Amino acid sequence: MIRARLPPRGAPLALDEEIDDALAGCAAPLQRLCAYFQPQVLEIAVRAVARGRIDVDPRDVAQEIWCRLLHDGRRRLRYFCPGRGAFGPFLRSLARQQAVAILREARRRAAVPAHVHDDHPRASLATVDDRLLIQRALDSVRPPPGRVEQALLLEVVVGTATVRQLARRLGLSDAALYKRQQRLQERLVDAGRRLSPPCAPIRGRPLGPITRATPGRSDCMSNSSARLALQEGTRRAASAQPPGAPPVGAPRTSPRSPPRPPKE
Repeated sequence: MIRARLPPRGAPLALDEEIDDALAGCAAPLQRLCAYFQPQVLEIAVRAVARGRIDVDPRDVAQEIWCRLLHDGRRRLRYFCPGRGAFGPFLRSLARQQAVAILREARRRAAVPAHVHDDHPRASLATVDDRLLIQRALDSVRPPPGRVEQALLLEVVVGTATVRQLARRLGLSDAALYKRQQRLQERLVDAGRRLSPPCAPIRGRPLGPITRATPGRSDCMSNSSARLALQEGTRRAASAQPPGAPPVGAPRTSPRSPPRPPKE
């Protein structure tokens, strides 16, 4: 058994054939390997939770660490190279990295208000509208998106998966999937612009064309608006008059000539 051949804690771990079998996915050696390193992973989780000052159970963190280490065919564990060091420090280093990532995600979720979580009734009702909008956008995209584009939209753009995870699952390269995601986002933006209603006119536009409309037509300006515009124009014209000039709008009068002397 691997437990009989494992050295005491702190000593270098020799990579024997049974550990090779554990990393290859054999059930019994892998189970014994996890049981041997479980106390160390749990201690790493306890220290990470205490350092991060976040209200989570260290046992849940340790379980999530193992799930991530064993995910995708033990991909992270299979990066181990015997020539670079012992297996124990390698696994503890991976466990510390995953603990930091798990607590960062937990802290980010804790910062989100409770009413926007998925388990809230309003949030679940809003997701129905989101799905309808997504379906409308998909229906308006031309040419229609294929299987890969739909997976990108539902799992990466809307969901929580990464492009790298989806690329591994579909058997594609990361670069090719990134390009498809970029093209899909551009097509969705174009589709959203076609679906969006026309914008309302911006307030504060010049009123010249409206003031020049023919009286009596429906598109001419109302009397109150015309009066306000006239008052504003008068005020600006008055501010531009030189000192001593007659007020704007006053009736023009010719200067009076000096009075004639009375006739004798």
